[in-house]
Amino acid sequence: MELVRGKAAKVRHTLQMGRGAGDRHSNVSTTHICLLQLQERTVSLHARHPLIVNEGDQLVIAGRSDRQGLLRGFAHANLSTGTRGDDGLWQHIIAAPVCLAAAGFIWGAMAGVSINGVPLHWLPSLLLAGVGIYFAVRGAQVWQAVQRVGQESAR
Repeated sequence: MELVRGKAAKVRHTLQMGRGAGDRHSNVSTTHICLLQLQERTVSLHARHPLIVNEGDQLVIAGRSDRQGLLRGFAHANLSTGTRGDDGLWQHIIAAPVCLAAAGFIWGAMAGVSINGVPLHWLPSLLLAGVGIYFAVRGAQVWQAVQRVGQESAR
């Protein structure tokens, strides 16, 4: 987990919109994205609500870098405005056990069901378990980032 602290520069705000699968009455989701420079690092912050980051704000950001060097912030604190944010900590904490429980339920409910001798409970159970593990790992990373940002912003 990387931690950077500094003055925001080259701040840009954008939106990413997506629509759920289904008919024309499906929900639309909006992700607010803030791209900025912090200590010569390019940083990307994502949230379901508008991010309050302006040019010159003092920020603390914890996250991970991708292969291209972009730091994806999992948690941040804007020391200039007193705002904080994270990359969906509670969504990950709730989704992980729900997916894992659903995988276990499907495993038990579909045990013995097969077509031409091929058991059907493997695929949906493994897919849901994989998604649950992803949410658990990502939730742990976001939790760690929130803790690091909290400690650093208290200084």
